[in-house]
Amino acid sequence: MSTLSVKGMRCAHCQKSVAEAMEKVPGAGQVTVDLEGGKASWTGEASAEAMAAAIEGQGFEVVK
Repeated sequence: MSTLSVKGMRCAHCQKSVAEAMEKVPGAGQVTVDLEGGKASWTGEASAEAMAAAIEGQGFEVVK
């Protein structure tokens, strides 16, 4: 499982937006977004760069 730290998620709608964007990335596998912990994880082979781009495309910041 791979994980990124995400800043800017404040509500369940934010959490859902991040999860849906990540799920659209080819090779994402199973996606889990932890709102309280500010973490987004996936089980597939998708690259961290592709996942970060999907998250940032929703207006959130990925902490590297």
